[in-house]
Amino acid sequence: MNISPYLLFKMTLFLYMAVAMHIVLPTPGGSGLYIAPNVFGWIFIFSLIGCCLWEIVKTKVLVVNKVDYFILIGTILFVIPLCYSSSDFSTTIFRVLGLCFGALLLFCLSQLKLGKVQKGEILSILQIGIFIECLIGLIQFFILTQFEIQILGYTPIFDRPYGSFTQPNVMASSMATGVVLALFLIFYAEKFSLKKWVINVSYFNLLSCTLLLIPMQSKTGFLGLIISMILLLFIFKNHFPLFKKAISFLIMGGGNWIGVYKLFK
Repeated sequence: MNISPYLLFKMTLFLYMAVAMHIVLPTPGGSGLYIAPNVFGWIFIFSLIGCCLWEIVKTKVLVVNKVDYFILIGTILFVIPLCYSSSDFSTTIFRVLGLCFGALLLFCLSQLKLGKVQKGEILSILQIGIFIECLIGLIQFFILTQFEIQILGYTPIFDRPYGSFTQPNVMASSMATGVVLALFLIFYAEKFSLKKWVINVSYFNLLSCTLLLIPMQSKTGFLGLIISMILLLFIFKNHFPLFKKAISFLIMGGGNWIGVYKLFK
């Protein structure tokens, strides 16, 4: 069986987004790579990087574009504070390493030379991960908190859903990303030749992510969503009718949260 680097990359990413990222591991605390779920996740991240490096070895071609230079500059700016005498190097280094390997993954991803259809497949897989986290968050907030029980490691805390992440702020960042990703796929469905189920999942995520962001009460999530929506206004100004439809789903998500919250709480 002839497996291409892209096919192996797609299979690994699907396994992570559909299964591995939703596994809850007990953690004694810590930060960055000290947290057990992050260690588990980075096993898959390095596997994805390995798939891309395989493509480089196979084609003997290294692709560098302008975006890679901006990512490199941004990464260097984040690394500079480590040189400050007041920085806590022992704990900060693991967070910075996470950033560096994330930048490396983005660089390696460009080596696969993805076409429009392949980019659509990758984004669709990411939507699957967001979709499952939305389901977990909804169950966690509206069911688990009602009976104060623990199921498969998901324990409600302070009426703020956090999915399979260690705390609500991380979950909020994921939900804000889900909103932006859903809008992007809805706008460019034809460009990426997306299937109907991907569009339906995108609308579901658009509604559910907004619904979950409100009880999370995360400034990080709200700020990220607001900035993203402002930027999207400039990008999708020529698709204003569709943009209004997507915004209506965001408003519906907020309105549904108010109604459902009063019903269940």
